[in-house]
Amino acid sequence: MTIFFHTHIIKLLNPLSKNPKGDSGIRRGSDIVKAMALGASAVLVGRPYMYGLALAGEEGVKQVFRNLLADFDLTMALAGKRSVTELDREQLRKIYNE
Repeated sequence: MTIFFHTHIIKLLNPLSKNPKGDSGIRRGSDIVKAMALGASAVLVGRPYMYGLALAGEEGVKQVFRNLLADFDLTMALAGKRSVTELDREQLRKIYNE
């Protein structure tokens, strides 16, 4: 999974960057929660908003971000968290697909 690869990059670049961003594989609100728990200060959304733009223009982009926010809120609630400041690696579990 790409998001776990970024933790190694963050450790290597830590002296260079005080605010790491998650920029790969963000498709759902749960991906945002994972990235924030791994130390990202923000995430960059690439393809999903382009899909929304292609399908419905500006309104499609707005809908993509509404859906991401709703999924993020749901994931946070299911994790019992009220703020991203409460997230850390302890909420995550590595799953290996072999």
